[in-house]
Amino acid sequence: MDGRGAAEKVLRFVSAIGCVAEDSLLYKKTDSTLRGNIGMELWALQKVYPGRELLYVPAYPALGRTVRNGHLVLNGTPIHETEFARDALNPIRTSDVGYVMAPAVGEILDSETEDDLGAIAQRIAADPGRYLMAGPAAIARYLAASGSGSRQDDGISLGRLAERRLLVVNGSRHSTSAGQIEFARGRGLFERLPWSEFQYQGGGSGVARAEAAGGEVRACLQRGSFDGILVFGGDTAYGIYSALHEPFLEGAGELLPGVPISRSQSGLWWITKAGGFGSVDLLERLSQFDLSASPSSSSS
Repeated sequence: MDGRGAAEKVLRFVSAIGCVAEDSLLYKKTDSTLRGNIGMELWALQKVYPGRELLYVPAYPALGRTVRNGHLVLNGTPIHETEFARDALNPIRTSDVGYVMAPAVGEILDSETEDDLGAIAQRIAADPGRYLMAGPAAIARYLAASGSGSRQDDGISLGRLAERRLLVVNGSRHSTSAGQIEFARGRGLFERLPWSEFQYQGGGSGVARAEAAGGEVRACLQRGSFDGILVFGGDTAYGIYSALHEPFLEGAGELLPGVPISRSQSGLWWITKAGGFGSVDLLERLSQFDLSASPSSSSS
């Protein structure tokens, strides 16, 4: 949707939540490549929480996304000069974070290393009620680790991924995902493992393509017997999610940086990643996980 529509949706959402504790942390998740209506959504949140200082941490060092002097670069290249400049839904035109976050007003925090993120999280943890925090998933785990209390890990009983029946769906047109699939094919992964590769043969682009692919994946899941799906591409994942009537998903952990695993109420496991994430051998690495207990106890 356009920026105004996104802002209105955020306003409706936070209004429905109602009051939050004054000492609680407010954290707005944003895309790690500056896509979407970031500025308008942050502006909407500032309207609801005018007394909080906005801190924006756009970096994700583990995936090559770093910020220096308020500009986002991917593996040393300004983000608007990478493949994300040709994104089908949100082509990136600038690496200037300040420009992207307008009309919201706040402090952009440079960060190039994991240590930088840890230091920022400590600053926020000292007075969480003072801030409205924004950024991609990289800062989230540091914020969680610096907070009080802990969450008991319920564990995952999926076992060895190499032995589970997974439907692998690549809906991304990013070269990173294409390379990961080709590498897996070259290693004979789909012949060695009980993993089925789904290839969408239809046309279209953007949302329409994602919705069409979602419908075909739903039919494939109904015909077969799968323990889970492994999806490349956020738009495709949402298309499948919509086609399956938006099941409730419970987050279970993170297998690799930017690769979470969740479970639906029906028992279907979801492993998802953005199209531009991960090394070329990502599927091979995932096949080595033993999830008898939890992602943290994997053999990888």
